[in-house]
Amino acid sequence: MNLREKIFAHLKELNFAENYLWTPPQYLNAFLIELNPVEKKNFSQTMQELCDENFFISEGDSQLPSYRLTKKTEELLYK
Repeated sequence: MNLREKIFAHLKELNFAENYLWTPPQYLNAFLIELNPVEKKNFSQTMQELCDENFFISEGDSQLPSYRLTKKTEELLYK
């Protein structure tokens, strides 16, 4: 499973939906610790790509942003 798939699988497992705000404490403490070093290094870049593709909206601090799920993400998770 690639990093994008892991992100979506994690969110689906937690039943996150549109407008849910995935905050740094949540992804740092419950998600990133499960990743290998390369995936951890690529997490921010992957999340930026997902924001560019309208799966998330980045909010707050640019170093540790929160990510708001969009309708597009909800449709992908629960179709």
